[in-house]
Amino acid sequence: MEAEQLLKLYQGKRRDFSWVDLRGAILNQAQLCQANFYQAKLMGAQLEGANLSHANLRKADLNEAVLTEACLQGTQLIKTNLSQAKLNGADLTGADLMGTQLVNADLSNANLSQAKLYRTNLSGAVLLGASIAVDDLAEADLTGAIMPDGSTYEEWRLLHQNQAATEVDGEKEIAEELPANLTFDSEVPEESNLPVIPKKPLTEEEMWKYLPFPSLALLLLGYIFFGQILETLQAGIIYWLLAWVGSVGWVAGESLTWFVPVSAAVAIFMALVGALSGMGGFFLMLMIIAPTFAVFSDLWFVGFGFGKSVRDSLWVGGLIVSFVLFYIFLLFGGSVGLGFSFVLGIVGSGFGAISWMQMEERGFSKNQTLPIFGGVTAFGLLSGWCFGQF
Repeated sequence: MEAEQLLKLYQGKRRDFSWVDLRGAILNQAQLCQANFYQAKLMGAQLEGANLSHANLRKADLNEAVLTEACLQGTQLIKTNLSQAKLNGADLTGADLMGTQLVNADLSNANLSQAKLYRTNLSGAVLLGASIAVDDLAEADLTGAIMPDGSTYEEWRLLHQNQAATEVDGEKEIAEELPANLTFDSEVPEESNLPVIPKKPLTEEEMWKYLPFPSLALLLLGYIFFGQILETLQAGIIYWLLAWVGSVGWVAGESLTWFVPVSAAVAIFMALVGALSGMGGFFLMLMIIAPTFAVFSDLWFVGFGFGKSVRDSLWVGGLIVSFVLFYIFLLFGGSVGLGFSFVLGIVGSGFGAISWMQMEERGFSKNQTLPIFGGVTAFGLLSGWCFGQF
């Protein structure tokens, strides 16, 4: 997409530019507040003085982008790549920078007041003259960074540690000189307020503590119903694999999270079509392929990228599959129970699909999240197979 087309669409009230490709685009002084640039490609883009307040730039790639004096107040920059970006003088007040990559970025004179910097990678970044509180840097990686006072992070951290130790010693001396019946009300600075190296991956004990059990329970329940339906239809192993692989598709991209329930529905639909003979299966497939292709064509025509057009059209096709299946199950009297099981499967897996996001936000690594999520869906399918035997 060209910069001129983006601005024209924005003026026409469009706000969703997810996955858009704007590499090297010149958008200086552009007014793009509240726009959605989720996973957009903005490498090397010129956004000097641009207004991106309260925009969604989550997981966008802004490597080497120029955002000098840009307005990023309240902007979502979660896991965004801003490595080597120029953010000098930018206003990042209240921005969410959790897990953001700011390696070797220029943040000199930037306003980072109330910004969320949990596990933000600021290694090698320049923070000279930046407005930021010491406490806000407690969970950030600042290895090799230039701090607001011009010192290196290592020098700055040592200075603050020495200051804290001096304050503690001074308060101890004062407390010893006070009469025994008097109390000293000043609070001793806690070590947790000092900049520290980012936390290591969660331990097994911490994992059990932070697991989102309600969401995982719904996910398990949904896949039990899917497994039961697949067993009732005597589905082949390929359809079981399709249902399971679709459940972990979010590993390739967060946008595929909503394919968790849809992929299972597609697997059930394919198993049903495979059991039909003659024109019945052909017409069922045509009912799905025709509108899916129409949606793809419309999205691509209005300016969505090829990848986004494919994803969204497949999502719509999956929804159509779900409605068709529910109608088929209700149409045949003996399948009414399967219809309600299917609905419960969709609802349970749909609500449970966000459990991997919850785990990631609580500090789980991808290597920890994938086995848990994939294990729950696999166990659910296996349990559904067992129930289907009765």
